[in-house]
Amino acid sequence: MKRFILLLLSLPFLSLGQQPIWNDQTLQIDSSTNILSIEAIGSIGSDGIRFSDLFNFFTDDYLDYTEKSHFTSSLKDRNLYGEHNELTIASTEKNIDESRYFRLNYSYTLLSGMDFTKEAAMLALYGNSPTAGEIQNTGSFQFQNLSFSKLGYSFGIQLSEQKSFELGVSLVVGHQLQDIRLNNSSIYTEASGDYIEFYLDGEAYSSDPGNGGLLAINGFGSAVNVMYSQQINEKLGVQIDVRDLGFIAWNANSVVWQRNDTFRFDGLEIPNILELDSAFFTSSGDSLNDLYFGGKKKQSLRPLPAFVSLKFNYELNGSRMKRIVVLINHRFNRIQLPLVAAGIDFEFGSPTSIGRLHTKQRLRPYILYGGYNGFGMGVSYQLSLRNGLDLSVDLSNAQSIAVPNSSYGFGVRLALSYSF
Repeated sequence: MKRFILLLLSLPFLSLGQQPIWNDQTLQIDSSTNILSIEAIGSIGSDGIRFSDLFNFFTDDYLDYTEKSHFTSSLKDRNLYGEHNELTIASTEKNIDESRYFRLNYSYTLLSGMDFTKEAAMLALYGNSPTAGEIQNTGSFQFQNLSFSKLGYSFGIQLSEQKSFELGVSLVVGHQLQDIRLNNSSIYTEASGDYIEFYLDGEAYSSDPGNGGLLAINGFGSAVNVMYSQQINEKLGVQIDVRDLGFIAWNANSVVWQRNDTFRFDGLEIPNILELDSAFFTSSGDSLNDLYFGGKKKQSLRPLPAFVSLKFNYELNGSRMKRIVVLINHRFNRIQLPLVAAGIDFEFGSPTSIGRLHTKQRLRPYILYGGYNGFGMGVSYQLSLRNGLDLSVDLSNAQSIAVPNSSYGFGVRLALSYSF
């Protein structure tokens, strides 16, 4: 139950298991010069862990033997798992003829990902006692965790009736970074449990271990965003979007770790159990960390994981079925596959109304492949009201709601804007 409460508290800051799939403009009914918007998107995804097992993991305090067996039954030799958490607040101002606009925005992003073997998952779930007396080879392993904030300013211009361009620059604040890359690893537990031997071959990097927290400041940097769109002909349009092209300079308290050897752990010696307190375990843990896991402090300049998106719109001009949309995107330097998505837009306008508020609506069912969790289906819905309110809801891998035992991952995107 504790993990379920944590999941609920973090939901407003979660994002799709990959970058938000669709980045559409609002369906404005009236011409307006100012837009205030907020967007919260979130999900988890894996290509080897079923959504039902992910849900149980986050909602149960304890996984019994049956749940663990079900969890591991779908694992492959190698597996991906990831999250993409993001919250964005923006203010956009357009000039009178809407040929130019300016945008000020703040965003908080958290990216996490793992590439792990089935043996590593078995060790995490069942512990090391089932393989006592044997060498358990957990293979290569990669873990990435990055959180940062951006304060950005963008300028957009309508170059012609067919072309538009946007350029943005951002100040980036680095909060947390953990990057672990093991080429190989194994664990040996002596049959009677007298000692444990770890073999690790790899490297790790961490921002200041002593300065954790959601908004800790451990580095500064900058980033550039570029977007270009063009209507090729009356049917076909294309949009290219590049984001987070930049870097973060992590401060001198960051730690670099490298090892290619074996460490033997013989346990902790307790001199007097009557005088045992938490300080003993803290001191012993610190000594163990310094002995084997302690690294060198070093300032580091690291690139942001740049995001590139290519979107095609093909107009159908039907009364309800408006267009086909195809999207290809990828976030570089992350543990995930490129993503491809395709959908069909259905639009509904006046006289549809809610009370006295005339509306305009868009419904987009779509399929996708890639990211962290392979094939999936989703649906996006957008509602615009005459009073300037615009609401968007996007469910990625929506099939997980109906068939959680055969689906992988789930995502939700909520966006609200007000035009005036």
